[in-house]
Amino acid sequence: MKNVHITLFIIALMVSNLCLINPAIAKEGHSSWKDTLTQEQRQQVAKLKLDFKALAIPNKAKIKQVRIELALLVTADEPDQNAIDKKVDEILKLKGENMRAKARLGIAIRKLLNEAQRVQFDLHVLKKASQGKKRSHYKGHH
Repeated sequence: MKNVHITLFIIALMVSNLCLINPAIAKEGHSSWKDTLTQEQRQQVAKLKLDFKALAIPNKAKIKQVRIELALLVTADEPDQNAIDKKVDEILKLKGENMRAKARLGIAIRKLLNEAQRVQFDLHVLKKASQGKKRSHYKGHH
């Protein structure tokens, strides 16, 4: 566990140093890794993303369905804790499948990139991971 923390610290230090050396890297939307792709790489990435979405979109729809079923179970006159637990487990299983597929997508994309592109891609991945999930205020989320 200590090695993991040390490794993460070193990666964070490297990213911060890259941003200090080249301030353009730190700017949002400047010279994205996607901008450096060749036409062949763009096609390969598009295919990988399509394959990912073929799994992720049905899973997201199923998650919504199971969340509704969970809400109905929770709001029942006499909630069944075992049934609620099964629905929660089902949601977690589907989310886990999506997370694993997204990780596989990132690995597959990284394999297509040259060294300079990988550095930009890695910065992008690390930045997104540190930001967490952001929700839009315009989609009805309160």
